Amino acid sequence: MKRPNAKSAFENFGQLVKQEQERLVYRAKFRMRHGDLKGAVECLPGNLGAATFAEWRAAGLIDDEQLRSVLLRIFCLAGWPCRALPRAKWLEWFAVTGFVSDNGALPPKQPIQVWRVEYGRELGLSWTRNPEKIEPIISCGTLFGLAGSVLRTTVPPELILGFVEARNEQEVVVHPSVKIEAVERVVGVRPDVF
Repeated sequence: MKRPNAKSAFENFGQLVKQEQERLVYRAKFRMRHGDLKGAVECLPGNLGAATFAEWRAAGLIDDEQLRSVLLRIFCLAGWPCRALPRAKWLEWFAVTGFVSDNGALPPKQPIQVWRVEYGRELGLSWTRNPEKIEPIISCGTLFGLAGSVLRTTVPPELILGFVEARNEQEVVVHPSVKIEAVERVVGVRPDVF
């Protein structure tokens, strides 16, 4: 029996992934047709969920109130939201919904101090109120060989787009126009190289 070469094995794997994605989208569409938007969202993990939701929104299948009801869940399922969809798309959606929270919290009235590990050139939206919560993010970035910076700032209430408690990270969604107060440290780089 002839062994498949690496190229054909990779192509077969790619086909399996595509079939699984199609199956998940089919399940999500079924739930959507039956009025279960939240169930549809849960069928679509990661970037697939964000991309599919963006298609549905562009097609007019998701109204503003529905957007408000699932935006944070889609944001969380994406993992790295600004890699799943352009940051501008998330900002557009948060502009429509206004402040959102997955635990019923009201918009803050006072500034909040937050931290973030930034790995890209474009400032992301996810920050945490607890500096201890950034250590797992640093570990994940180091695992993938990423170099980044730990940022700290105090966010005025008008730049806070939402609170996310679902991931147990004390996450704050922050508009990227926020002024960075400090780069606390550089991570993922050997000190002798930096």
